[in-house]
Amino acid sequence: MKENYDIIIVGARCAGATLAIELGKAKYEVLLLDQSHFPSDTNSTHAFFNNTVYMLRELGVMPLLEETTAPPIRRVLFQFNDIKIEGDLPIVHNEENSYCIPRTYFDKVMHDCATSFDSVTSLEGFRVTRLLRNQRRVIGVEGITQTGESRRFTAKMVIGADGRRSTVRSLLGLLPKRKVSTDYSFFYSYLTGLEQSDPPKFEIHQINGSTLVIFPTSDQKYVTFIACPSASTNWLKAFRENPSQAYIQYLKTKFEVIEFEKRLKNARMVDKVKGLFSFDNYWFPLMGKGWALVGDSAIFKDPGVAQGMHDAIFGARTLAAVLKEYDWENEENKMIMAYEERVQEKILGLFELALNMTKYKPSTPEQRKVQQLISQYPQARDKFFGVYNYANGLDELNKEIVGILASTKENE
Repeated sequence: MKENYDIIIVGARCAGATLAIELGKAKYEVLLLDQSHFPSDTNSTHAFFNNTVYMLRELGVMPLLEETTAPPIRRVLFQFNDIKIEGDLPIVHNEENSYCIPRTYFDKVMHDCATSFDSVTSLEGFRVTRLLRNQRRVIGVEGITQTGESRRFTAKMVIGADGRRSTVRSLLGLLPKRKVSTDYSFFYSYLTGLEQSDPPKFEIHQINGSTLVIFPTSDQKYVTFIACPSASTNWLKAFRENPSQAYIQYLKTKFEVIEFEKRLKNARMVDKVKGLFSFDNYWFPLMGKGWALVGDSAIFKDPGVAQGMHDAIFGARTLAAVLKEYDWENEENKMIMAYEERVQEKILGLFELALNMTKYKPSTPEQRKVQQLISQYPQARDKFFGVYNYANGLDELNKEIVGILASTKENE
């Protein structure tokens, strides 16, 4: 294995593999590093909407992903206590279907596609321990192989795609541009035998401060998430002491409004409980001298908006486009600004929504009025769903709601 490359990517999952695919197509010499081996699992909602499907199709991996038994999903149900908002996600780039595919399979497909390019070299089981620098510029990495050997690799650009606990970001010593702590803890597992309507749909229930999310996935399983307010200290203690027992009890007792216990009658938990007891929503600087960040290493937001995989893939493709477009040596400042601006233009609106969602706030009469209005008017419902798959922005939803309110007042 040679020691010098055009680009080193640290992290070979969603964001890193996408970036390697795009750069491999352009014949850049890429070293793709990951401390894990594939296939392997990682904490993730692993649902992606149709706005992500079209990008995966363009990357060339969607035919392989469609070979799983994960059902195609078009319909979504949001429930806010007794108010239901149900319908099909708006079509994006002629794509109708959404999916929830386990990361063990998804990441393996992405990694295999990335390493199919002759110019992409992969090294699994490699743990980065140090960034190499020439004065203030990053010029490579140093780390340990799975056999304990110390190796150094150099490149014109080092990319941190290594997730929420990014080693690259830590070694850079970066401070976040935005940072907001959550008021929730998240837990999930897989259930079989869960009763659901036919055809299957994505479900998001927000009931009296707790959230239940259900995504049908492969092998007739359901990824079932709960968001528990962090102020519920007794519940968090129960989750620490006996996660499986606490998880089932929470499902049975916290969602009585939707009679979820009845749907659990024939259900069986088929995996351990995973999740996060606490986390920060954040936005870090995206690029600097000889380095860049992408995916969760750069931006992380409340998983309730279910666009983490989309944003990782979009960010990676945007970074690849910027790297191909600019002269790294003579247009570095323009390149840094272009990457930040393009990502911000696409993602910032939903990031701000996630910051609002991540703070615990009792439902207000005004919110209920808006939720009822959205449930009653198809055009508002479409704009509401469109916020979650980037078919439209939050401003377009607000404009639709204002228009409906004005119309109803005129008819009174």
